[in-house]
Amino acid sequence: MFDTTIQFQNQATSIDFLAMLFETMLDRLFPSQGLLLISRSGHVIQSSPNARTLCQTLRPGHTPIKQESGLSWPGRWALPPQIRALCKAMIDSRAEFPTQRIQLHDDIEVDGEGCIHLNGEWVDWGEAESTYLLITLENLAEVSVQRALFDAHRYQLTPRETDVWQLALQGYSYSAIAEQLFISLNTVKRHMKNIHEKRRR
Repeated sequence: MFDTTIQFQNQATSIDFLAMLFETMLDRLFPSQGLLLISRSGHVIQSSPNARTLCQTLRPGHTPIKQESGLSWPGRWALPPQIRALCKAMIDSRAEFPTQRIQLHDDIEVDGEGCIHLNGEWVDWGEAESTYLLITLENLAEVSVQRALFDAHRYQLTPRETDVWQLALQGYSYSAIAEQLFISLNTVKRHMKNIHEKRRR
């Protein structure tokens, strides 16, 4: 079971406050990201709804989370193996390089979902020893959609240029973009040339 409070520099930070922050605010501030706060021992202290959704996506076979009554969400599932591996690497690197601020990244290809980017870093509160890991999860397809929409507004891209740019941001080749959008390779090249010209202005 989880403690009711976590001590940071003689100040008690309520888990209830962290739960409220993770449940209501973080998804609004970071709509394309999921955030997990994890202890050194691998226990999930808090998570945002986006993080739980992305963790479910990383589960083998996308098995649904059991909705058992009486159990809070940490009691229903374990961290996906990719996140456990990242946490272990973070802990090992901290032991090897205790004075350095280290961030570790991993990209996980998920069938039908695209790529999920993981970022791990230690959370430091003042002089207190770093005992918590912050794991950020991002669905790169969602990020590319948001970036393409932002760039479309910023650079005044046409709707078709926006479609092409969104796929290019996901790492699609020109031929894959052409196939996806049912247009010719030359049309993709022309759109990409226009996009790059608009971005340079």
